[in-house]
Amino acid sequence: MEENFNTVENMDIDIEKEGSTFTIPFLNKSIKIPFTKKTLIIVGSGLLFIIILIIIIASLAHGKKNNKKEEKKNNNYQCIIDNEDNCLTCIKNKCGSCNFKYILTNDGECVPDFSLRANYISYNDNEYVELLNYTFSDYITELIIDKEKISPSSNYMFPKSGEHTIYMTINTEKLSSLDKMFYQMRKLKSIYFSKKFNTKNITSMERMFVSCSQLTSVNISNFNTANVKSFNYLFYYASNLETVILPKSKASKLETVSFMFDGCFLLRSIDFSNFIVNSPYLTSLHGTFNGCHLLENINMSNFNTEGVTDMGELFEDCHSLTSIDLTKFKTTKLQYMNKMFYRCKKMEKIDLSHFNTENVVKMEYLFYGCSMLGSVELSSFNTKNLQTMDSMFNGCYSLSSIDLSGFNTEKVTNMMEIFAFCSNLLYLDISHFSDNANKYYDFFTTLPNDGTIKLNHKIYEKIKGNIPSSWKITYID
Repeated sequence: MEENFNTVENMDIDIEKEGSTFTIPFLNKSIKIPFTKKTLIIVGSGLLFIIILIIIIASLAHGKKNNKKEEKKNNNYQCIIDNEDNCLTCIKNKCGSCNFKYILTNDGECVPDFSLRANYISYNDNEYVELLNYTFSDYITELIIDKEKISPSSNYMFPKSGEHTIYMTINTEKLSSLDKMFYQMRKLKSIYFSKKFNTKNITSMERMFVSCSQLTSVNISNFNTANVKSFNYLFYYASNLETVILPKSKASKLETVSFMFDGCFLLRSIDFSNFIVNSPYLTSLHGTFNGCHLLENINMSNFNTEGVTDMGELFEDCHSLTSIDLTKFKTTKLQYMNKMFYRCKKMEKIDLSHFNTENVVKMEYLFYGCSMLGSVELSSFNTKNLQTMDSMFNGCYSLSSIDLSGFNTEKVTNMMEIFAFCSNLLYLDISHFSDNANKYYDFFTTLPNDGTIKLNHKIYEKIKGNIPSSWKITYID
């Protein structure tokens, strides 16, 4: 019996006649107990219980910190993350070799976060296409297509078929432009920009997502836009885009956002509340929301428009927009308002009474096709430099009254079809219109039988063929 006990490891056993002394290492204490097999079992069980108890206590203590941690899973990956989406632990056999630090995407996927700038792209195409415009080829330091690492070169190609997940490392610190970065990637389904994607030196993002027609959401909230001068065509014809999360930053050097969302047919709302466009250099809003057919809500109160000269086509074909608050717009330098509200079919009321229009030269098609427009306030308009007004109210079926008594039209060269298809117009004041030649062609069409018009005799002679005989005419001269 004595020889058997001397073979026990990790315990200091001293056999005596009356009993045995056990030294417990982590308690640093000797205990003298009677020596029997039963005693040995009891002591062993006690030690095991103490070890289990310690493990449970440690686990409970660790669990209290888990209010900042959660476990995210999907079919391919599993990782433990903190509340800032930094991957703390990557579980092997769930995400490949786990050779990288991992981060969590917006869709709950655990993806590699490379040492520089990481992008996550899901792509599906049937032909060979370039990964990126050659502009960026020298800045891609690592490329992985589905878990297969490919050596960086000047010409990256996708496999011919199937859906692929691409992980890119791009060093953007040396870049000044992201123009055409994902240009015409028509099969691009999703993209994730890590918090390390550094845009502090970027001055232009023109055409960055042009024709990415399968993208449904883009989150660029981490972008630093302090030095960006142009967002022209940024999401141009990203035709399935439903959600855009804009940068949480200021754009104090921005010069133009022309056609930024043009062709984003499915966008319903655009939130500029965290994206402060406070640039004094902003000159163009031309076509910014053109073709946003489902756009219902937009807040542009954060825009500094003091230097803007062009608002042409700004809300063209925003078919679902019912109202827009532009009361904070400053328009002292504005020159172009052509097609600004073109075919805003559900717009019921527009208040432009605060607009300064003394430098505006173009207003053609301004309210064309605004079929539900019931009233429009233009009393403050100064039109001394205005040159074009053709089809300005064409198709405004619901307008019953239009007062343009303050309009100066001496420089206007074209008024063709200005009130065409205003089929419910009952009152019109054009008393101060000038009689310059060759600009009153097809002035009216489809007027109602009863109505009143206020004008001078010279204008009457030019348009009398369009005025129903039943209308009351009031001359001012």
